[in-house]
This record gives sequence, structure tokens and C-alpha cells, in this order.
Amino acid sequence: MSTTVHPAVAQRIIAADRRNRRRKTTDALTRLAIEIAAVFIRGLWLMLAVGIIHHQWIHTLPTVGYGTAVAVTALLSAALVPVRSRNKTN
Repeated sequence: MSTTVHPAVAQRIIAADRRNRRRKTTDALTRLAIEIAAVFIRGLWLMLAVGIIHHQWIHTLPTVGYGTAVAVTALLSAALVPVRSRNKTN
């Protein structure tokens, strides 16, 4: 049994590997962009929620600005994100 690979087959394998790596990079960048947009939207929702709570129920609760709300949601997102295992069997 021979262990050599025909050059055309090797080129197809290499091309497929490059496409796979490019796809993984694109997927990672897409997920990052979506997560960044989600942090800004969550910040807006937090700001609105604190404003509504302040207006309706707890008048002594200070309101939160948009920048502060985005910073809080970014920190919470980073702290609460599950750590993914690199082990493919899990």
C-alpha cells in the first residue's frame, strides 16, 4: 500500500483547508460584530429600564447615562460569558 498522494488530490485538500480556515475567520468576525452590536443594544435597554424604575417606583434611584449603561453591560457580558472548551469531545 502506497502512502503517496497524487498532486491534484493534495492541491484540492490544501484548497479545502484554506477555505475552511477562511470560513472560520469570517464566522468569528461575524460573531464578534454581532456581540458588539448586542452590547450597545443591551446598554440602551438597561438605560431605559433604570429610567423607568426611577420614574415609576424608586425616585431616589439615580438614572444611568448611555455610556455608563454600555460599560456595565460590556463588563457583565465579559464576566458572565461561558468559557468554551477546546476539547471537541465535550
